[in-house]
Order: sequence, then C-alpha cells, then structure tokens
Amino acid sequence: MNQPNQVVMMSIYLSSTDTFHNSPLFEAITIEAKNFGIRGATVFKGEMGYGASSRSTNVKFWELASKHPIIIQLIDERAKVERFLYHIKPWFEEAQKGHMVTISPTEIVLCKGGKENC
Repeated sequence: MNQPNQVVMMSIYLSSTDTFHNSPLFEAITIEAKNFGIRGATVFKGEMGYGASSRSTNVKFWELASKHPIIIQLIDERAKVERFLYHIKPWFEEAQKGHMVTISPTEIVLCKGGKENC
C-alpha cells in the first residue's frame, strides 16, 4: 500500500542530447527539482545503454559531441515526487525523444546533512 509520506526514489532515464528550451533536459529537470524543494537529486552519465528504440548508445573517444544515456535519481516523499512529476510531464512532450520514469519505494538508513538535518 502506498502511503503519501512514504519515501521514494524516482529515476528518469533520458539522453544527454535531449533538450528543453535550448538547455539540456537533465540539467533543467535537476534545477527545477531544487527549486521545487525535492530533498535530493543526482545525475548519472552512462557509458552505454539502449532504450525502446533499440539503438545502442556508447561513448567513443573520437566523437566531439557524443550521446550518453542519463539517469536522474530524485528522493523525497511520494506525494511530493508525484507532484513534481506532474509538473514536469509537459517537458517530456517538448523534448519529443524517448524517455522512461520509474518510482520505487526506498528507505533512508543514514543521512547526515551539512548544516541541516535530513
């Protein structure tokens, strides 16, 4: 059973070449998550991956502008994460590229903030 204050991790899978208003989509989402008050976000750049298009993407040292798989992971209470997803859903339509979003229950077992408590 999903509880509104249950902590979840939302993972957003996209490409480094996806854009929103001429900015990288992963960057726009991460900045908006901070502005929205999401507890934490991390962006991971992958070396290789594929999606629904079945096109394998990997990094080649001779490419000047390469395409990387990107995963953004956000952690906060379920209700807040779901509100944030509803807020950014139109951004994916504008990007017109493949993407996937998952939400999984998680548990924070250790958290020490700098000047703030977690």
